[in-house]
Amino acid sequence: MDQMEDLPRGILKAIQVGKKNSKKIWFEPVSYFLKKKFREMQYLSEDELFLSLCKKKKHDPSHPLEFYVNELKENQELSDLYFRVVDQGKMPRKYQNHDERVEAVRVNVVLFYALIREFKPEVLIETGTAHGSMTSWIVTALYKNQKGMLHSIDLPPVDGELTMGMTVLPEDVGMLIPAVYRNHWTLHPGDAKVLLPRLMSEFSVDYFFHDSLHTRTHMLFEYNVARCLMQPGAFIVSDDILWNSSFFDFIRSHRLQGFGAFSNPNVGITLNEFDQYELGIGTYIR
Repeated sequence: MDQMEDLPRGILKAIQVGKKNSKKIWFEPVSYFLKKKFREMQYLSEDELFLSLCKKKKHDPSHPLEFYVNELKENQELSDLYFRVVDQGKMPRKYQNHDERVEAVRVNVVLFYALIREFKPEVLIETGTAHGSMTSWIVTALYKNQKGMLHSIDLPPVDGELTMGMTVLPEDVGMLIPAVYRNHWTLHPGDAKVLLPRLMSEFSVDYFFHDSLHTRTHMLFEYNVARCLMQPGAFIVSDDILWNSSFFDFIRSHRLQGFGAFSNPNVGITLNEFDQYELGIGTYIR
């Protein structure tokens, strides 16, 4: 719990109690607490989250969220590969079937699949790939769009080092990404402190995902690099926002609106927006 020591005590207590039982017990009360405590965050159902983000981008969705949920459920390549890796003992068996896996993380369907299918981004960057659980969903969406490239920055985690709770061998990074989709994925092995500013400067990035080192210093570093080097309207997504208050502090300091889902308050998203003063000066690299 040391990693979350700067979060309000009410959140910590709810998580501590909930973890002794099940996630469903602590997700909802924590979400309501966060919504009240951090006015910058808006917690919604998954369908409301999807529609709200489309509305904020002034975009009429071509399909409802349920369409994309079913599209993922029907994806045999993802299902076969995931359970083959599980059967090999390289990942624990959390779900009995693919449908159950998709339904268990519907908020991730919104952030790592549906929005990508809707907005068809050209360039995306993620930090922290590991086995590629959500990376595979992102790359699948790009394949379905027939456009786009995901650049993944990764230092394979080692159990017990830094904030890592598992070990992933270098050759196993991204192993959940089906071969047929890999033309839309580029892996950059190395430290995000070096590679993230370089890639952000090289490309016009539409979508950023943080899921690497969850320390306050590193999370704020990644958020602010994305903030400074991404264009207005780009998405900034973060996993594990309850490890500390970094995501909440970030959106507050930049006067951004954060969004999350009641079903899992540990994931957040914001839209990179600038006021007229900053836009007038210019947000591009000179």
